[in-house]
Amino acid sequence: MKLRYTLTQDNYLDFNIFHALNSAPAKALLRRTRTRPPVVWLLAFLVFCGYSLYTSGQMPTVLAYIILSMSVLWYFLYPLCHRKTLEWRLKRRLAGGGRESMGEVTLAALDDCLRAEDAGGVREVPYDEIERLVESKGCLYIYIGENSAVIVPLAAFADDEARREFRETLEQNMQAAREAHMAA
Repeated sequence: MKLRYTLTQDNYLDFNIFHALNSAPAKALLRRTRTRPPVVWLLAFLVFCGYSLYTSGQMPTVLAYIILSMSVLWYFLYPLCHRKTLEWRLKRRLAGGGRESMGEVTLAALDDCLRAEDAGGVREVPYDEIERLVESKGCLYIYIGENSAVIVPLAAFADDEARREFRETLEQNMQAAREAHMAA
């Protein structure tokens, strides 16, 4: 099976954002950076309130509202800010170069490997080196490493049946390659 498609900057951005938001290390980092600052702020506020009650006998209610508001806003707005910052950094990286894998791509599912040909050259990936297939809203990602994948826009397929057939072909070839690798 052979596909011809154009890989755009949007496809590249979508993959990197999808990967950055869905990989286990990135999820753990986002969870930590989303929750730790509000917890620290609230603990500092509690210490300050204890000190204030001890020295003056009054609770600083305005400060309580400010700290609570900051904590809630941070918790809910940080993921949006994180995504926007990620997009900005990726666009800057693309502006500096690294576009050799964008443009016209020919992808062929051969008997022994997956062959991708683009402006950057030809890359042949044995099926047993393909880690997993992941589908997002607009693309099929064929992971060939922890942080790299062959990106196939879903628009490259004539219809859902062609996409399903391509995916099944890849999965069958991956399974056969793994079984052959285990037998050897």
